[in-house]
Amino acid sequence: MSLSSGIDRWHTREGAADVTMSQGRLDAMLRDGQERAPAYRIEGKMVHNRISATATLVDSDVGPFTLTGEHKTERGAKGGGREPSC
Repeated sequence: MSLSSGIDRWHTREGAADVTMSQGRLDAMLRDGQERAPAYRIEGKMVHNRISATATLVDSDVGPFTLTGEHKTERGAKGGGREPSC
């Protein structure tokens, strides 16, 4: 989900993602709505549970922007399994 401000209103986008994390690398394609059209491409790396990535809005002249955060693994609401979050 993303939220951005426009000239006279807020814009929201919601959809699914294809995410791969392997050997400290992150590669994701965030897809928009039911059509699953590519919306954002995210590429980055993880060092000591800190993620640093660059996001690019697909088919736009808006420049790439930086995302940072902490990668955590937590127990699900029902206590079963482990759910990754960042």
